[in-house]
Amino acid sequence: MERRLEIEAYEPDRFEVTVAEGSVVIRHRLDLSPDFLHRQGLADLDGETVLREAFAILLERELLITVPPATSLDGFGDSYAYLLPELRRRLSSSTPARVPHSDEDQLA
Repeated sequence: MERRLEIEAYEPDRFEVTVAEGSVVIRHRLDLSPDFLHRQGLADLDGETVLREAFAILLERELLITVPPATSLDGFGDSYAYLLPELRRRLSSSTPARVPHSDEDQLA
């Protein structure tokens, strides 16, 4: 089943993440502060890149409907101990994984 991920900044450092898989749509509103990015060693990356990779990691290991709402990536990190170390590893070394975010990406 195709999975689609959309990320929209609705305020500085605040994002709405929408994940759709078939008829299931889950939305999260997340804060992504510069302080959080700095603590994770990701201060040079934009919020959309970090969130896209974080959700790619979560959705590789979790069913969409089991990912609970959170208000920050710290909140997800509390529930999923693997998330933040894996996020740092992927974003500090190699090309991030891609989760399609538009119809064009799904066709590519």
